[in-house]
Amino acid sequence: MALPDDPDPGILLEQLRALAGRILDSAAVEEACQHCIDSVVAATGSTLAAVYLFGESESGDGPLHLLGSSPESARSLPEHLDSPSSVPEGLIPVPLRCGSSEPGILLLDQGEHELAGPASEAIALALATLTAATITRLRAEKALEVSESRFRALLEQSYEGIWCYELEVPVPTDLPDDEQIRLIDRYGYLAECSNALARMYGYEDGSQMIGQRRKDSFAEPDRARHLRKFIANGYKISDVETVEENGEGRPRIFLNSLIGSVVAGNLVRLWGVQRDVTEEREMEEDARRREEVLLGYSRRLIELSRNLRREDA
Repeated sequence: MALPDDPDPGILLEQLRALAGRILDSAAVEEACQHCIDSVVAATGSTLAAVYLFGESESGDGPLHLLGSSPESARSLPEHLDSPSSVPEGLIPVPLRCGSSEPGILLLDQGEHELAGPASEAIALALATLTAATITRLRAEKALEVSESRFRALLEQSYEGIWCYELEVPVPTDLPDDEQIRLIDRYGYLAECSNALARMYGYEDGSQMIGQRRKDSFAEPDRARHLRKFIANGYKISDVETVEENGEGRPRIFLNSLIGSVVAGNLVRLWGVQRDVTEEREMEEDARRREEVLLGYSRRLIELSRNLRREDA
C-alpha cells in the first residue's frame, strides 16, 4: 500500500490506520516485522527498511539478528549486529520500544518521499512502537501457551493430587471466619484437577470432577476446622491429615497442603496438593503393632529370667 505523493490528510490518516492494523493483527513475530517493513517503506518512501531483533530477553542491549528487510532493497545487510550502535553507515536506527520492552530496532534510509523529514520520522517511530507492542504481545501469548502446556502435562502426569478452586464471588478476608467458610463452600468450584486426584475419588480423569463444588468434592468431617486453621494461618496450611472415603466408600488417609490467592483483600482462589498416605500409615501402624508384640515378648522374657533366678536361689 503506497501512500500518495500529495496526500489528503483524511485519506492519509485512514491509510496509516490500515497499515497499523496489519501490524496489530499479525499472528506471528515474523509477520509483524514484515508488515512493519512494508508499512514504513510505503509511509516514508524509504528505499530500504529492515528489522533486527534482540533475543527473547528484550533487554535493549546486546547482539541483534536480522529478521527481515524490504525485498526491493539492493543493499546487502549483515545477518547480525553487535549492538544497536553498530548500525551500517547511511541508515537511521529507530528503536522498537513499547514501555519497558525493547525487542529490537528498525533501520531505514532517508528516502525520497515527500513525507521525508520530521513527519516521516514520526510515522516511522509510531509504526515501530506498534510493532514493538505486537511483538511483546505475541511473545507473551507464546510464553503463556508454553506455560499452560507444561501445566496440563503436570496435571496429567503428576502422581500427586493437584487442584484449584476458583471462587465465583471473591471472599473478603475481613469477614468473620465462619462467614468466609460459608462463602468458600457456596462459591467455590473445582477449576483444575489432576488425574491423580480424580483417581483418589474413583474417577478416571480430572475432567470428570471439573465444576464440582467445594463442599461436594471433599466432604471430610473436619473440613470447617481445617479451613479455620487455613484462614488463621494467613491462608495457607501444609501437611494436614484428613480421612475421607474413596470412590468405593473405603476410608483413605490424605496429606494436604493448601494456599490461597488473596487479591486486594479478597480471597479469589485456593490451590491444593494432596497425597494418599494410606499405605504409609498402615505400614506405620503395622510396625507399631509389631513393636508392641516384640516389647511384650521382651517383657515376658525378662520376667521369666527373673523367676528362674529366684528358683535357683
